[in-house]
Amino acid sequence: MTVVLALADAQLHLTDLVEHVAAGEEIIVVKAGQPIARLMPVEPIEQGKPAHPRARTLQAGFNDPASTQVQWAVTA
Repeated sequence: MTVVLALADAQLHLTDLVEHVAAGEEIIVVKAGQPIARLMPVEPIEQGKPAHPRARTLQAGFNDPASTQVQWAVTA
């Protein structure tokens, strides 16, 4: 089942949405009536392998308010 949800509602209910996605639902997020994102379950991954060939990992301290830059590192 696919659910369509406004961005503002998605922001308020992200934890619940992730639970629904984990149960197999797909969620389309819209902004101003236009689809902007799709939340969908991922396939199980083998231990030690990235979820996707282009998966990225946030570096430690990315959410530090004093930090002025978010750094990304490619894990694959």
